[in-house]
Amino acid sequence: MKVHRIVAIDCETTGFSKQDRIVEIAAVEIDVARGQVTDEFDSLVNPMRDIGAVDIHGITPSIVQAAPTFEELAFELGISEAQARRAHRAYFESIATAVVRDHVVTPEEHELLIRIAAALNVGDVEIPDVTALPSARDLGAGLRVCFTGTATIDGSSVTRELLEEAAALAGLVPVLTVTKKNCDLLVAADPASSSGKATKARNYGIPIMSVAEFLEQLR
Repeated sequence: MKVHRIVAIDCETTGFSKQDRIVEIAAVEIDVARGQVTDEFDSLVNPMRDIGAVDIHGITPSIVQAAPTFEELAFELGISEAQARRAHRAYFESIATAVVRDHVVTPEEHELLIRIAAALNVGDVEIPDVTALPSARDLGAGLRVCFTGTATIDGSSVTRELLEEAAALAGLVPVLTVTKKNCDLLVAADPASSSGKATKARNYGIPIMSVAEFLEQLR
C-alpha cells in the first residue's frame, strides 16, 4: 500500500504510567511525495489531574487550567471513537511489527505488548508468543561457540580472543562464523545486538548468551 501522507505526533505527559495523561500534543501532516508539511496542529491539554514533572515539560497547572480536556479536544478535531480505536490498533501493530523484526520475542517484549494492548484498550489484537529457543545453559564439551563484540566486565575489556581461549580450555569448540549446521551458541557482548552474526543466530534459532553469563557458566 502506497503511503501518500504521514502524520508525526509528539506529546508531553504527566508521567509514564498508564494512569498518566497528556498535557500537550502536537501533530505535523507531511505530503510524502512532495516532502512538504501540509498542516500543523498544537494544543495544551488539561489532564484533570496533577500536572506531573514541571521541571521536565515546563508546563504549569495555571497554563493548562483553561485548556481543553483530551475528550473535548478529540471532539473539536472530529475524531470519532471508531477512528480512535483504529489509531490505537495501528499504533499497537506498528510496535508488534518492530518486536518481531528480529524473529525473536523475549519474555520482556511479550509482557510489554500485553501492557500496551491493555493501556490502549485493544483486546482483539494478536500478541506474538515468546520465541522458544534451545537452551544453552549447559555448556557441554564439544559445543560449538561463536563470539561477537568486545564486552566490558568489571571495567576490563574481554576480547573475542580471550573468550575463544577460555572456551577451548573448557572443552568447547570456538568457531568463526554463525551457520545453521556448524554453530550451537553465539556469545555476544550485547545479546540485543543487530550485528550480522546475531541476526543470523536469531534466524537460525541459535541461542544467544551474554559474555557475562557465558563466563559465569564456565566457572
